[in-house]
Amino acid sequence: MSTLAIGGYSYFITFIDDFSRYKHVYLMKYKSEAFEKFREYKNEVENQTGKSIKTLRSDQGGEYRVHLVPQRLWDLIPMDTSLYTTA
Repeated sequence: MSTLAIGGYSYFITFIDDFSRYKHVYLMKYKSEAFEKFREYKNEVENQTGKSIKTLRSDQGGEYRVHLVPQRLWDLIPMDTSLYTTA
């Protein structure tokens, strides 16, 4: 039995800017929403700062598997960290 957050959310995903350490947290009902949440984050950050995201680090959890990500964004994903370690 799992406990749901208000609104029926079961999952969350975080994005952290390595330079500023500014953190964004997005709630999700399904893990499959991860890429859509990244797109929301990317649009928000690029609109606020006027700069583009250069690299996306992942814990290799599978949220950003190449077959789920449009080809135009593949260049953001080469930097993976090992599971259970810090970058």
